[in-house]
Amino acid sequence: MLYAIKEKTKVYGKTIKQFLIDGLPNGRVSVEISNWIGKALKIPRSHLKESSNRIELQGTGVYLLIGKNPEELSDAVYIGEA
Repeated sequence: MLYAIKEKTKVYGKTIKQFLIDGLPNGRVSVEISNWIGKALKIPRSHLKESSNRIELQGTGVYLLIGKNPEELSDAVYIGEA
């Protein structure tokens, strides 16, 4: 049995299920973690329009927009809530 070092609490393994919605690893992906009610979706910008009718996107959630900062030529992330 594993224990967290600082808190001395039991640590249990988790199962992560990934579903390739389009059958492609670089396409849309749905992710679920055991014992968690949330769901994560990875949707490339080129698939946003066709994904708008997915039931998972009808409720509230947090989203990340990942791209480049044109002013600094560096990676950028925008975190939003819908």
